[in-house]
Amino acid sequence: MPKSSSANRFYRWGYKGRFDEEGATAAPKDLDRMNEEARGHYYKECCDIIDILNQQIPAGQPKLRAPDSKFNRQIGEYAGQRYSVDGQLLSESDYQKHLKQVIPQSEDLVRLQSITKDSHWVVVPQESLH
Repeated sequence: MPKSSSANRFYRWGYKGRFDEEGATAAPKDLDRMNEEARGHYYKECCDIIDILNQQIPAGQPKLRAPDSKFNRQIGEYAGQRYSVDGQLLSESDYQKHLKQVIPQSEDLVRLQSITKDSHWVVVPQESLH
């Protein structure tokens, strides 16, 4: 498992703390796992926000969702492993195909750039202005 080269030191020296550092009474059990634990808390927090946003999406419309925390990891416990957005372990060839389906490709970025050039690309429904 790749570990942060500096996280352990930063926790030890007090530059970083746990999300619940003020209320924590025991010393952390494993400084090397603290970053993974913090990532897990951040992921849950993001999922909670997405759940709130999904309440604004009309019934029958696709909902937002966060990819599985193992997907496309560059750091941490799952770095470099080939997991799908649903958390399924894939072969190298299947993973490459999957990435082309779920990661924006160059043509997607060109399209997005053309959309966001217009300053009015976000439209606020009139009923929410009252």
